[in-house]
Amino acid sequence: MNSINEKTLFLHMGPGGNADVERSFFADRYSFVDFWNQPHVKEKDRGFKYLTESVINKIESYYKIQGEPIHVVAHSFSGLLLNEVLRFLDESLISRITMIATGFYFEDSFICLLRKVVTQKDCHVDLQGQITQFLSTQSRYSRSERFWQSVGLIMQYPNFMPLYFSSTAEWEKVANFFMQAGPMELNTFTNVANDLLQTKKEPSISPYKGPVEIYFGETDPLLDLNKNVEAWRQIYPQAQVHSLSSCGHFCHLEKESLFFNADAVK
Repeated sequence: MNSINEKTLFLHMGPGGNADVERSFFADRYSFVDFWNQPHVKEKDRGFKYLTESVINKIESYYKIQGEPIHVVAHSFSGLLLNEVLRFLDESLISRITMIATGFYFEDSFICLLRKVVTQKDCHVDLQGQITQFLSTQSRYSRSERFWQSVGLIMQYPNFMPLYFSSTAEWEKVANFFMQAGPMELNTFTNVANDLLQTKKEPSISPYKGPVEIYFGETDPLLDLNKNVEAWRQIYPQAQVHSLSSCGHFCHLEKESLFFNADAVK
């Protein structure tokens, strides 16, 4: 997937996340990749717009320094962010894009995760009841209400992170890196999510016509795979879409060589 030393900007999971896990896990193996921490967002009314502008500025600054386009890899929420960036950015500044485990329907991610949580043996019976009740009635709520109620229920189940991986063994390979990473910045999470939830968007073709690769893990608990593949194919008709067996939400950690190995099969 990567040409040797092809400069790459990595946009991490979010909103409010960081690239601490990736920097620690990959160590110094990929000096051509900038595992950039996106800025915190204090603006309550335009959080998503602020992040969009920040990424545009970052890419434009790269081009001024390098004089050549950059490859952008976006994980999870940051694929939505990159999709918005591409509606405003001069596409000649980007050589190609790679999206990993990005759901187009932002408010649905934790709904999907709740369906996984409720089946876990260590999910307390009271929480199971709350989740079952919510899932049976969630269509009555607004997008914002659905999202924040699902977040509140997820936070009552402390063992949700291992569910992001295809197996216990895959989680155990990276668990220490997650434990040592900086925490999610909650104000950023709240401000960006609230801004993003203000307007419901339907899939529409992107002005970006360059190369696109999109990867999904078949065991990803946050995504309705078929629904999201259909959405992204509408947005990027030129995209190569890959569905990875035995892979969860962190495809780039479970299948490292597909994303950062210069000799990987394209």
